[in-house]
Amino acid sequence: MTLRDAIAKAALGQGGFRLDGVTLDAAAKMRAFAPYAGQAALWPLANTQQGVTDFLAAVAAGARPVVISPALPPAKLAGLRATYARFAYYAEGRLVGGDGAAADQRLFLALMTSGSTGEPKLVAIDEANLAAGIATIHDAQGLAGVRSAGVALPLAYSYALVNQLLWAALYEREIYLSGGALNALLALERFRESSVEMLCLVAPWLRFAIGLGLEQVPPLPAVKVVNFAGAPFPISDLAVLRRLFPNARLYNNYGCAEAMPRLTVREVVSEQDPVTLVGRPLPTLHVRLDGETSGPILFQGASASLGTLDANGRIIDHGAWIAAGDVGEWRGDQLHVLGRHDQVIKVGGERLSLMEIERALLAAGAREAAAWQNDGRVIAAIAVKTPLERNNLTAAFRTHLPRNAWPAVVYGVADWPLLATGKTDRRRLQELARAGDLDVVFSL
Repeated sequence: MTLRDAIAKAALGQGGFRLDGVTLDAAAKMRAFAPYAGQAALWPLANTQQGVTDFLAAVAAGARPVVISPALPPAKLAGLRATYARFAYYAEGRLVGGDGAAADQRLFLALMTSGSTGEPKLVAIDEANLAAGIATIHDAQGLAGVRSAGVALPLAYSYALVNQLLWAALYEREIYLSGGALNALLALERFRESSVEMLCLVAPWLRFAIGLGLEQVPPLPAVKVVNFAGAPFPISDLAVLRRLFPNARLYNNYGCAEAMPRLTVREVVSEQDPVTLVGRPLPTLHVRLDGETSGPILFQGASASLGTLDANGRIIDHGAWIAAGDVGEWRGDQLHVLGRHDQVIKVGGERLSLMEIERALLAAGAREAAAWQNDGRVIAAIAVKTPLERNNLTAAFRTHLPRNAWPAVVYGVADWPLLATGKTDRRRLQELARAGDLDVVFSL
């Protein structure tokens, strides 16, 4: 059975797929979307029953959705629609517009991402590669015995879309939405009531939940697998995760949208695991570094995306090797991700990831942490729930960092700046530090 066949089966209410506990009946929607078969369509994918049902029906009918966030600012959405005016557009339960031209016949779907450049691009994938990627994730995360997934993140993220919704359609599993719960704790309660067995989370979501009072949430014993991706695994909060999900295996997933979306999957078993460690590449992919033992991460393989989609619906192929956008390092046969190019510094002639400094700050008790280099000095900023003692910071630095990698200055931030994606706004932190608007909580 092809992936499209599996999605059609789910949309028609056949087999084991369930959305919030019920089978779908999207035959009428499949007929409505059928005239758009073969056409690319900008698709704001919302985490709602209608949004998911219509998306599956459109794919089953042969449309080629280009998944975008439903929360795009109006000006950005207008610019996107103008650039891709030849594409149809999904709005209010139907497809409108477009010039009727067929997209590249290889296109199954595309995802909008900004990657490391900040400029939007549409990453395109074909059906066979996407199905291969889902199957590889299924095996790597040990999902054969998992019956359901709870969606806490936007489905417009490749991580949640592939690892949860499309996985559930292909393997005939149940999927539960958070029910519009903006509060992470309410979402967890909904997942408890539904006996959800697999979650896909990101570190900012966990830190947000901790700030809301996660320690008061009873354990979720039904959860068997908890995945993290999109940022370094929150190793400093491993004890929190073990308490909340006592029966779950915890996985650190590394990848990017171009990998659709996974390069490595590694089970996390110890608080002593390096924050940079992501493990071995998945069997469907080949990974190399643009350097002998360290350098930019490049990959190719049977589960990778094909390229980017242009305004005419044509796929511009990636080429032989695809850049992941990060700097990596081989330590034996294990891949370590040091971060983006601006997150890797030289200290005493040795490469050091700023993620390791941030991990030390989190281990000291910070709720948020960011580090950067300025004029050869390491600078850091933290947000805390309660003030940190200098002794706590120095003890964490001694445990996790060489002496010459200790931050020269650590600033305290009362109002932690975030991007729309929920990630730290590092540029804003550096602006505040340069302006002298932050309090010093530690200095050498």
